Amino acid sequence: MAGQAECESPPCVDFPGQIHKNAGFMKRLIITGMTFKGSVLEWTRLRPGKGGAEVLGGSRVVLDAEGDPLEQSELTAAHIRHRCADLKGNIALGVSSDQLLMRVVELPSTDPSEIRGMIELQMDKVSPFPVDTMSVSHEILRKGDTSSLVFMAAMQKERVEKLGLLFFKAGLGLHRLDAEAMAWWRLLSDKQEIVPRDRQWILIFDQGSVLAILVQHGVPLSFKPLHTGEDPGEEAVAAEAVKELASLMLSVDLEQGPAPMAAVDIWCRDEKTEAWQTCLGCEFSCPIRVKLLDSLPALCEGIARRSMAAGKSGERDGAPPGVLDFVPDSWRLTSSSKTLRRRLMAASAWFLGVWLAGTLVFAAGYGLKVKRVARLEARATSLQKPDDDMRQLRERVKALEQYLNRQETALEYLREVSDLIPKDVDLTSFQHKKNKQVVLRGEALSVNPIYDFKLALDKSSLFKGVEMGSIQPNKRRDVTAQTFTMTCKIGEAKK
Repeated sequence: MAGQAECESPPCVDFPGQIHKNAGFMKRLIITGMTFKGSVLEWTRLRPGKGGAEVLGGSRVVLDAEGDPLEQSELTAAHIRHRCADLKGNIALGVSSDQLLMRVVELPSTDPSEIRGMIELQMDKVSPFPVDTMSVSHEILRKGDTSSLVFMAAMQKERVEKLGLLFFKAGLGLHRLDAEAMAWWRLLSDKQEIVPRDRQWILIFDQGSVLAILVQHGVPLSFKPLHTGEDPGEEAVAAEAVKELASLMLSVDLEQGPAPMAAVDIWCRDEKTEAWQTCLGCEFSCPIRVKLLDSLPALCEGIARRSMAAGKSGERDGAPPGVLDFVPDSWRLTSSSKTLRRRLMAASAWFLGVWLAGTLVFAAGYGLKVKRVARLEARATSLQKPDDDMRQLRERVKALEQYLNRQETALEYLREVSDLIPKDVDLTSFQHKKNKQVVLRGEALSVNPIYDFKLALDKSSLFKGVEMGSIQPNKRRDVTAQTFTMTCKIGEAKK
């Protein structure tokens, strides 16, 4: 699927305080895809095989819990340990669509760091909650030369922490938090149920909820959970939902232009969809097709397939850049630091043995080294005073040479300037900075003599270079004089 990177399995990321060993090589890696809705826990276990992902099995358990299982984490964790004793592997948990704020946006960048910044700005605009209370992630669906189509989603950080705490208490490692909407998209894409041309509506009826996916030219443009209440089959509910889909279609037409509708696919099990078929047929002039969800693999298998595909790119710390994952970086850092400490402790024992053996060799040669260094320091001390005397003598000779060098005196430079100055130029200031520069200021009735003066100074062997400063008109009684400034660099004479 577009936007999924190909990389090696990341290490199992746990709630802070618990570390699980990575499965190592891809051939031994086991990924467990899981959904957790209400009190129903369902999972499928996969591992890589020669012909693709190999399904190892799965199960579905109804926990003995009343109310929200996340609010009773101790009790729920105890039920999971008791009822799901065979649950193992890197766990990828799907988050239901009604718990997410989802958008598909076109961003004018292909740089991952720029995309992350744009996603935060976009989510801050659309989120009804402060963005610092949300866990935000994204996935690149399509990348062009200068732009990227991105699926972005956000969920409450509080819920992320509760999920992490629950799995920690249950003794399970939470490897990844994915979106169920993207898992449905993966299953439909693998089964080639996506229309490659024009537009397509996909409605998925699953356990009392409805997810609508708008597709254009084989790429999703919108993932929208529809609020249907307790009975999605009611005609009033269907009519209201179809109006919502029509409004979304209108906004897409205004943004991207109209496109023909190829089909509307309704995926369901035993739900009543006759009212939906009627309302959709009145709104969209295209085939309305009803398909069975049971013909697709389980949703938790789609979550596991996405996690396994993300794990093939060699990322060691969760999903690679541009792949959806709500697991906080702090969990990964905690897990990585503890794994690193374990490895350091194992390596320390080996290094200790090597150090003890090396210490004996070092101690034998240390005494010889100390004596040799002492002799060298004594020799260096004896040579230091003659060296300092020679350095001072050189500095005095250099100062004397500069003093006796008559070619670099202020008088010599003034003589040179006096010889080269045109008769139409008056020199008003002469400043000499030894071994650095000569600054000249003067005036003339026109600019031509000034430039002639500058050309003459350029040819002088005493100056390394001449920089023309500003030339300003200065009105004096009935005459306008041109005042100027020149800076002559001095140093070694030109050859």
